[in-house]
Amino acid sequence: MHPSAKLAAIRAMAEKAHAAGNHAFVYIAAFECITTRANRVKHTLYGDHPDWIQRDFKGQPPVFGHGIALTARS
Repeated sequence: MHPSAKLAAIRAMAEKAHAAGNHAFVYIAAFECITTRANRVKHTLYGDHPDWIQRDFKGQPPVFGHGIALTARS
């Protein structure tokens, strides 16, 4: 799907915020993804592009598994 419509909506909201003297921030959760059966598939976002993943203040990527959030350890 082409993002033109969503980008236009974001631009319109930002322009309204700016006109009112406010700042506008967009949160994109694109890298908050779940890979089904990640331990069994060849390619995952984290496996293929670890440099794209958000990091905490200590530089560690968040890892979620078994219903809990963990911090990955090297």
